[in-house]
Amino acid sequence: MIFLNPAILFGLLAASIPVIIHLFNLRKLKRIEFSTLAFLKELQKNKIRKIKLRQWLLLALRVMIILFLVFAFARPTLKGIAIGGTTSAAKTTAVFILDDTFSMSVVDNKGSFLNQAKESIKDLLKQLQQGDDAVLILVSDNGKKDIKTTSNLLDFLKQVDAVEISYSSGFLHNSILQAANILSGSKNFNKEIYLLSDFQQGRLAKDESLSDLSELLNDKIKLYTFNYSGKDVFNLGLSNLKINTQIFEKDKPVSFLVEVSNY
Repeated sequence: MIFLNPAILFGLLAASIPVIIHLFNLRKLKRIEFSTLAFLKELQKNKIRKIKLRQWLLLALRVMIILFLVFAFARPTLKGIAIGGTTSAAKTTAVFILDDTFSMSVVDNKGSFLNQAKESIKDLLKQLQQGDDAVLILVSDNGKKDIKTTSNLLDFLKQVDAVEISYSSGFLHNSILQAANILSGSKNFNKEIYLLSDFQQGRLAKDESLSDLSELLNDKIKLYTFNYSGKDVFNLGLSNLKINTQIFEKDKPVSFLVEVSNY
């Protein structure tokens, strides 16, 4: 057993105060014998015994109250023991959603956004313990890739180091859905999602694919976000390409309809 506030234990000295007061109150009474009061004397002895017993019980109660108060403020803790999965020793499943799309290649004085996000993941991994599970979801996969959890944090660290900028795009909404589904099948008590992105407007979600996340992201799942959009960036993306003519003739130009979006 350890105490989170060991300095409070000096308050145990206060438990001696009721004992000292009790000793000072002990007085030797002068005895006066009366021959005609023998019966009353016997009754008095029984009454005094009861009074002394009550005094000792009251003394013990006062001492115990002080002891319990001091121990309570000292915050005793059982080190390394989990009761019902309610302590910090409870297992954790951590899902890391890493935005690896092209906008994360922007560089500021701390390096590229992607490398900053990867360093943040490495720092977070130091908080995990043996037996915890980790999952890496890349936004460019768009929630389509089948991903499994791993408890081998060294292999997971290699996965993070191997991530490079992707020329494919994806939506954060789809990645969050995938993370929530993974956590719904986890038996670990702690369930956490870490979202690392620059949160470009065009990458949040498609209007037609929006869904209610309140049921999946319940009070048992904690969501943490890391925003790397500190630098103003003007992005243009090709979101649609349509060929107007279906018949191709030699030496005749083909008409294209290009839709460009600002992110």
